[in-house]
Amino acid sequence: MLTCAGAPSGNGADLRGADVSNADLTDANLRGVNLSGANVSNARMAGVHVGGLASGRLVGEPMTLSSDLRLVGGYLVGPGVRLDGADLQGADLAGMDLTGAYLANADLRGANLTDTQLLYANLENAELSGSDIEGASFVGAKLLGVKSGNPEIVTGTPKELPTRWALLDGLLVQV
Repeated sequence: MLTCAGAPSGNGADLRGADVSNADLTDANLRGVNLSGANVSNARMAGVHVGGLASGRLVGEPMTLSSDLRLVGGYLVGPGVRLDGADLQGADLAGMDLTGAYLANADLRGANLTDTQLLYANLENAELSGSDIEGASFVGAKLLGVKSGNPEIVTGTPKELPTRWALLDGLLVQV
């Protein structure tokens, strides 16, 4: 298990701004860790466990990364990660598995969400205007307060929406 400054990894360890460049984090428990602003240059991050991981403003690029994760705009993006308030405007998240991801208040304007799995993701108050949701699955997702259609409508037809939600004239609405 990775240890940093005497604090075990996972379970909410605060690694904001840490230098983990060149570190071997293979299979590390990063659940609940805050990696915001950390230097991840050349870190080996295959097989890391990331449920609840927070990131943003990451420096550099890892040498290896778990197949279900991507580095997008300084954020580690994948299933179960915390992306609350993340600026992912225009991001290409096509085909990603974001099951259980926390995207409340995230800016996803103009993002490509084609065929993205957003099962049970929290998108409360997220901005989706102008995003492409063709084939995306939102089963069980929390969409309360989601913004779509200001100024651009959402495009594409999602594969699945949560119960009592519909896409009407490019707007995600609760029915």
